[in-house]
Amino acid sequence: MTEKVKQLLGERIKEAIKQSEFSQKDIARKLEISENSLSNYIASRRIPDALLITEFANICNLNLNWLLKGQGEMFQNSTRGEYYLEVDAPHGRDALQEEIRNLRRENEALRKKLLELSSQTVRQDGRIANLEEEIHKIKEQIDPVEEDLT
Repeated sequence: MTEKVKQLLGERIKEAIKQSEFSQKDIARKLEISENSLSNYIASRRIPDALLITEFANICNLNLNWLLKGQGEMFQNSTRGEYYLEVDAPHGRDALQEEIRNLRRENEALRKKLLELSSQTVRQDGRIANLEEEIHKIKEQIDPVEEDLT
């Protein structure tokens, strides 16, 4: 993220807080972050993650397009309770759909890997149980020998 974009985001966060019905302290509490962290976002020293940005928009009823890109009205007009980011058509929508397909493929590959690792774990657990049983049998054989030696 360029310094200019980072600075603009900080300025929009500051303006949104000023226009909201909440104090900076209230918003920090609602976001479950320290006031110092919020101050760092406002001063553009740090960049909030996507989840925090979305939660901030929710608390202040902000339009995400305004918050992230400076486009549209500051406040959310939707009564749907959903926050969405408008996509510049037509390439933006296609790119997002392709990204969704890629994420689904990656998700499926990760599921397969997880199943494979789970199967390996079950096999290893079986081997461990067999080894523990063998160790127990050996100990049973050693115990009488040790008693005879003492």
